[in-house]
Amino acid sequence: MAELVKVKMLRAVGGYAVNDEREVSQADAKRLEARGIVRVLKGKAAAAPENKMDAAPANKAAPKQAAK
Repeated sequence: MAELVKVKMLRAVGGYAVNDEREVSQADAKRLEARGIVRVLKGKAAAAPENKMDAAPANKAAPKQAAK
């Protein structure tokens, strides 16, 4: 059985925004956290990079500036 992770999410219920805590599988937690839907409270889900610049591959060269 998959290990469960506790997550916190904001969801709409009857026209109101409700903070909700629930347990989901690690795979679902990773997928939802990468999309910015949930925040992992407890467990071992790998966190998505906070900054999109951190998500760029390390071997990708920086864009070259045009010579004047």
